[in-house]
Amino acid sequence: MSITKATILTKVRERVGDGGPTYTYTNIDAEIEIILKQIASRVPGIAQTTASLSFSVGVISATLPMGFVRWRALTNSSNQPLEKISTLEELLARFTPSTTQGTANAWTIFGGKVYINPAPSGSTTLTLFYCYEDTDADAITYPDCADEAIIEGVCHLIELARGTIGTIPEKAVTHKNLFDEQIAMLTARYGDL
Repeated sequence: MSITKATILTKVRERVGDGGPTYTYTNIDAEIEIILKQIASRVPGIAQTTASLSFSVGVISATLPMGFVRWRALTNSSNQPLEKISTLEELLARFTPSTTQGTANAWTIFGGKVYINPAPSGSTTLTLFYCYEDTDADAITYPDCADEAIIEGVCHLIELARGTIGTIPEKAVTHKNLFDEQIAMLTARYGDL
């Protein structure tokens, strides 16, 4: 079970409760979302999933799923991986004329889309294995081992906001260091891909 916003709020209040402002559910959402994005960017392997991408006859592109951070693989219906091409330019250099259609065997990502080559000769569904960014403070899906990183990250941002312009409060530094330690442990567990 993933951590809830209510649990984060309770833990944050326990750790930063020095008579400062009371943080309601609505005003920790932004902090939670920022920390979830930081975790996804620093430990992309922590949240992995799949998405089915459908291609009609002759169509070579599909939109990436929401929250996409990094690809892992794109496979066909036989679960065989397609060849990943590094750049759109390389894919276009290998691109077959629009009159040539067949079974997709190569792909790349550019501008928020997945491009395949050659264009499919029939309706095709491919499976994208990817890492995603969890940004919903009301439905956190990261594993339980990320709970401390989320809590310490939120504590860091709250303490940072309590400082004055041009200064970083000591408590903010402490929570940032604890957050970084948690990130290091998550990276050791999930790798940085």
